[in-house]
Amino acid sequence: MADESELEMVLGSEQAQPVHSAGFTRRTLVGIVGSILGVLAVCTVIASTDTPSLRANVLRSAPQQKWVGKSEGAIENKFQACDSAGGTPQIAEAYISGDFIFTSGVVGFEEICKSVVKDQDAQFKKLFEMLGKSLANAGVKPGDIVSATSYHVNMGKTIASFIKQRAAFFTGITKSQYPAWTAVGVSELYYEGQLAEVTVMARKPPCMTFEC
Repeated sequence: MADESELEMVLGSEQAQPVHSAGFTRRTLVGIVGSILGVLAVCTVIASTDTPSLRANVLRSAPQQKWVGKSEGAIENKFQACDSAGGTPQIAEAYISGDFIFTSGVVGFEEICKSVVKDQDAQFKKLFEMLGKSLANAGVKPGDIVSATSYHVNMGKTIASFIKQRAAFFTGITKSQYPAWTAVGVSELYYEGQLAEVTVMARKPPCMTFEC
């Protein structure tokens, strides 16, 4: 049988253990609560500094986001002669919707909305010059085009000249920036002597700052 001193040591050990465990538990709880309060403080700071531009940037960078921004409508129309019922149908030079720009059919005009350049090479050169201006008016560049469709009269005899001018238009961009492109042969286009027309869809480049 254990004497009194041995019994006190055993009882002392058994009684000390719960006190030690309780102390450990309290410290752990204090640490957890502190962590939670810290997270809440950070969330409060973020919420208080949130701005529309910050939210827009977060949405813009989210890979799953399908739509960003609002429809801004038609950009400033440079082709005022097309606005009358006596001319071509009322059209916008380009339309901005969210991050995307959609152009109307671009033509190698000699006189805006009335006639085209008669010379084949010159007509195609003028077409791409006007396409570049339409994109610039909307705030994008040739490298931002993601899809294009071109319509050709007598394609077999005109396509080589068209491709030459298109190559000049895309000077300075890499192959990874080439857009999807569909060429369609047609019997005629709107204007007398018109050999080609191009419509494109472009996308604004991703915003990399909070000031977008």
